[in-house]
Amino acid sequence: MQLTDPYPATNQQELSQIESYFNIKLPIAYKEFLLRNNGGSPAFHDYKIGGEYFDDVGSFFGIRNRDATYDLKTENIEMKNRIPHHYFCIGVSFGGNIICLSLKEKEYGFVYRWDHEIENYDGDPWEDNMLAIAASLPDFLNMLYLEPNQHN
Repeated sequence: MQLTDPYPATNQQELSQIESYFNIKLPIAYKEFLLRNNGGSPAFHDYKIGGEYFDDVGSFFGIRNRDATYDLKTENIEMKNRIPHHYFCIGVSFGGNIICLSLKEKEYGFVYRWDHEIENYDGDPWEDNMLAIAASLPDFLNMLYLEPNQHN
């Protein structure tokens, strides 16, 4: 995976600190991704659903060890009351949709897209704006391509 503007490398200890802070167990494929890449903007950022352009990934969050935009911890704290608790935010589209990993037992590691335009502003987070887009992070990364005349 080619990323532009990657963050400094992370390590297993920092990953363990994230898991401990949020009391979660991250999928192995995602931890391997962070150890290799630690966030940044993918060169191939568009993806299709049903054979048609659907959305993009503007940036994958990384462990930046400070309160900052695109910091994994910061972004998940900020989204805590907006996204159902069994999802973990890993990236954002150019338009503000969030890419998440499911931590639910039956869909553990599935990649979801949270649509900010149909968020439940009047109550608890809901599943109505969550869409499964891949069965795993590697499957999702393999879906990424560059749509001609998009976001260059």
